[in-house]
Amino acid sequence: MIVMIHSITQDHRVLSSQVVAFIDRYRLLLIDLPGHGLSIDVPGPYGHVEMMEHVRAMRDQANIVPTHFWVTHKGTAIGLFLAA
Repeated sequence: MIVMIHSITQDHRVLSSQVVAFIDRYRLLLIDLPGHGLSIDVPGPYGHVEMMEHVRAMRDQANIVPTHFWVTHKGTAIGLFLAA
């Protein structure tokens, strides 16, 4: 399973090229960070810890452990928070 997380000011659509490349070989979970894309209605605050908890909840809801992450910019920080 690969969890894909975008950067700030973007949403899951920025990862469309990667989805095309991976969809035939991996299960994918694209997560919009709180305040972005399909998660625009998730209330703030939007700090690293809150975003990490959002990603953890989405991953747990999908019941996918262990997880590999494909992330950009802000998503990298969120992935590091989860790893720590």
